[in-house]
Amino acid sequence: MDNRKERYSKSIRGDRDERDRTKHHHERSHEGSKRKDREEENGTARATNKKSRFEDVARFENRPYTCSIASETTSGQIIVAVKRFQELAHKQTKGFVLRVDALGREIDEHGNKILKPHQLEVDPQENPYFDPRISISKNKILRPKRMSFKEKQSHLKKAEDADMNTNLIELSERVTREEEPIPDFLEWWDAKILTDDTINELSCDPNILIMETITENHLNMKVFNCHIEHPFPIEPPAEAASPPPQPLKMTKEERKKLRTLRRVAKEMEKREMISQGRVEPQKSKVKMSNLMKVRASEATQNPTKLEKEIRTEAAEREQAHMDRNVARKLTPAEKREKKERKLFGDPTTVVETIVSVYKINKKLSDPKTRFKVRMNAKQNILTGCSVMMDGMSIVVVEGKRKAIERYKKLMLKRINWEEAEKKEDEEENGGNKCCLVWQGSVEKPSFHRFHVQECLTKSDAKKVFNDAGVAHYWDLALNYSDD
Repeated sequence: MDNRKERYSKSIRGDRDERDRTKHHHERSHEGSKRKDREEENGTARATNKKSRFEDVARFENRPYTCSIASETTSGQIIVAVKRFQELAHKQTKGFVLRVDALGREIDEHGNKILKPHQLEVDPQENPYFDPRISISKNKILRPKRMSFKEKQSHLKKAEDADMNTNLIELSERVTREEEPIPDFLEWWDAKILTDDTINELSCDPNILIMETITENHLNMKVFNCHIEHPFPIEPPAEAASPPPQPLKMTKEERKKLRTLRRVAKEMEKREMISQGRVEPQKSKVKMSNLMKVRASEATQNPTKLEKEIRTEAAEREQAHMDRNVARKLTPAEKREKKERKLFGDPTTVVETIVSVYKINKKLSDPKTRFKVRMNAKQNILTGCSVMMDGMSIVVVEGKRKAIERYKKLMLKRINWEEAEKKEDEEENGGNKCCLVWQGSVEKPSFHRFHVQECLTKSDAKKVFNDAGVAHYWDLALNYSDD
């Protein structure tokens, strides 16, 4: 019971305190509003006293703004006006801003079109470089050049007028030309086969052969024989055809890619043939290593029989592989032809004959060197001769380019000419050496085979070349000097 009384008394005291606080707040706000009114009245008086001072400041700063305050304005409005005036006094002027509409015309900040003046800003008469003799329309100066659209097909008409040749237009009557005279009653090619009587009759009446049929009596039969003339065919005049385009040379990567694409296309064609039933599908290659993966069910039922079948199929595949290799194997004649084609080029193509003339400072007395010179010429299928005499030797070879290059390497690099001769000969005449005198191409070979000939005198050696029709080879080698 006592607790309930205490709670009740506390609630009453709290309500009383809340009412006191609300009353005090209202009184304080009322006093603040009175104080604010008194401040506004004092501000109005101060603004009235300072009116002239603001106007003096505006005139001193050369500002286009002035401040005029009415006597009936309130103190708040005066304060706002003063702040606005201070902002305008310190505000910087903005630069020129160009505004255009959708049509490209100049407009102001409110969107209105700005009309351009109809007078020039600068009088051209005041320009010291102005020439009054050159007249310019004021419309062109005041009005800029506008966009002009061409009429349809106007350019085509101008082009046709330009292409028209005025010389072709008839300005006067045409000059009458004289008609060509009527040809003679008899052509020159007919006079050779007609008789004299027929020609005399035609001179009297040209229509005689038209009314009557030509017979043997009208023709001179002596000029006719059993031979038929076939004129030599002449090709019509025409420009030579342009050469065909050169094949594109591919790189190694491009060749590999092309080969892969070709193999893929071949495999796809094979699969398509199998799917259409035109080719029998290839049997699966079963080996002992993949037996349980491919045919697991059959391997568990009868493994011995399945193993025998797999080994038989493997043997058949191996035998088929060996048969294909034997079928592709070249015959001895084909092997020989392939080797010759590799060493000397394609024999079917027409190639030029290359000739090389070598001069050796000494006689080919060493049998080993003589054997190399003769046997290499025979192996490379070269024709020519080797002429030996005291103090000099000449070797001439003819053949294809590849063989000539191999023989050249033999004569100039492989054979050691200094070691080939005996020491006593070297002491007498000096070191031995081989030089290439001349190398070039000829129309056809002059020798039928390669032969070695030993001569006692220079006249005998020259006779060998004269008999072959190549005496100039001897002159070249004889007059050649290595210096």
